[in-house]
Amino acid sequence: VAGRSLLPAAAKAICHPGVPGGPLAGWRTADRPMRWGTASGRFSTSLLGSVERVTTTAEASSEGGWTALEIPAPCGPIVADTSEVRWFAPGPVPNDVLSWFTQQSRLPVVDERTDRYLLHGIPGVGIKYRAQRLLEVKRRSSIGARIVLGHGLRTELVRWQKWRPVQLDACWSASDVGRVDVHKVLLRCSMAMIGGALVPSDPQREIAKPRCIVELASVEVEGVESWSLGLEASGPLGGRRHLLLESWRALSDGSLPDIGFGSRLEVAAAYPEWLEHHLPNQLAG
Repeated sequence: VAGRSLLPAAAKAICHPGVPGGPLAGWRTADRPMRWGTASGRFSTSLLGSVERVTTTAEASSEGGWTALEIPAPCGPIVADTSEVRWFAPGPVPNDVLSWFTQQSRLPVVDERTDRYLLHGIPGVGIKYRAQRLLEVKRRSSIGARIVLGHGLRTELVRWQKWRPVQLDACWSASDVGRVDVHKVLLRCSMAMIGGALVPSDPQREIAKPRCIVELASVEVEGVESWSLGLEASGPLGGRRHLLLESWRALSDGSLPDIGFGSRLEVAAAYPEWLEHHLPNQLAG
């Protein structure tokens, strides 16, 4: 992973030096614009055929440089809108964590697959081929206030929106776009809010009720093992924080041994950020 070029050729062609922190990403869907960035950012959009492109121009400091980056954003219906937290730690899933999760989650659903991620260096955008076949694009819609689960677990609650376009723009198939296969063994349990009460639900079934999926994952990249804990809440936006907190409380209260999550789970990040910025250090070590 380390050393690979992280920007597609089409993006490199219009990048200019002088912006600390790299490019910003802007997206727009066909029905409503969605724009974000820093206070110094300038935004413009253009429509190219069936693909919306948003050019995000970020101003640099006193050096006077600037960066413009076109990000192809395939239009299509949103298939998931969730608020999530996730942590990673090096090594295999500890036995005490695995034992606790399988006992408390009431026979979790097990899923095993290999996802292929594109490493493009654009913050807040995740592109992967689920099971190396199904294309998924995720955009970070917003970063909310910090959420504290207890047991040493705290981080910002992040809202993500997911599309499943038919294909990507050609520039994302360029040879200099990094790719990495991530093998996952996922244990998942799910709790739905029905009539004001949390009840177990099947994480593999689509339901209309608000719910929270709790996931314990064993992850392997290029022969190096890691593990991850994630929580994903859906339903009305205003109720997701409460749903996530109540789901964790139902899973952990009165049953969580002295696992030390806070000291073990070193990195709070989504998969794209972890793969781009944190895993290379682990692989190098």
